[in-house]
Amino acid sequence: MPLITFTPSRLDFRMHDFLRMSWASEVARDVWLERFRSVVKMCAALEWLSVSAGVRRCCVLTCSVARATRETHVWRAHALHTLSLADLDSGPGQPTGTLVGSSRPVLVGRRSDIAAFEEAWRTLDRDAVARMLGVPACCNIASFRRSRDNSCHDPVWSIAADTVTPAGPSVDLAGTYSVNVLWRRLKMHLIPQWPCTFNCPSSQDLGDRYCQVARDGGYTLEIDWLRQILTWPAEWSALHGIAEMKTPVVKIVMNTDATREKLIIRWNGDSYPVEGIHGLVFPYQLSDKSARVREHHARVGRVISLKPT
Repeated sequence: MPLITFTPSRLDFRMHDFLRMSWASEVARDVWLERFRSVVKMCAALEWLSVSAGVRRCCVLTCSVARATRETHVWRAHALHTLSLADLDSGPGQPTGTLVGSSRPVLVGRRSDIAAFEEAWRTLDRDAVARMLGVPACCNIASFRRSRDNSCHDPVWSIAADTVTPAGPSVDLAGTYSVNVLWRRLKMHLIPQWPCTFNCPSSQDLGDRYCQVARDGGYTLEIDWLRQILTWPAEWSALHGIAEMKTPVVKIVMNTDATREKLIIRWNGDSYPVEGIHGLVFPYQLSDKSARVREHHARVGRVISLKPT
């Protein structure tokens, strides 16, 4: 009998962009707030450091004119130049003149690579653009397929569904931390692209290279913190255009694609922070006392079930 694949029903509206965070405890906030901020700064630096290290030929940064002006001397010190994509005609990917607040997309790379990128952009060579940005071919194909569905703006569920064929509105995942993009909205992620799946081998290899770039760039603490974060258990759920992600230290609420059914992704993870809260349901871990009580009741239950009636 063929497997029946679950497909969510899309609703014909889109929520405005928003993101809210609430900490699980004051202890969690005191420990992880500054770490989160440091990781976000590192992830932003990794975008262009990966170009300087030769992991990819170019990157696109969405930054303000002030930031571009401020960091130009840093990029030049690494033999990197810039080009405002607003100066190009419309091509593959994001429309070049699109503003994000007061920011614009800026291309960073070596002079020869910028020229090659510009040619690929003008000739609408999507594959060449993706290769120069370091996007694996499998991820580029998946991204193109998803972009044809205009109702799909947030690919998180689609990536999960491509990883584990869902028979219902929930999936359980156990992947490599480097391909965990559930934290991407908080700008904490290792790979720059949306992966084709949560266990994409090409993205895993790329993630390993980004880790080395971070360490070589002096971000040893920050990359270790990011690795911890990406290995925590997390539950992502979405309903009617609102997504909620529960983690041991923080809960995030944000906009996503509107669906009629409630979708759930459980990222199992393989570590748990000392500052994480305890609970009885996923993604929370039982406290030592609760675990002992549950084990006792389970043991008693087995004894009772063995008694003759």
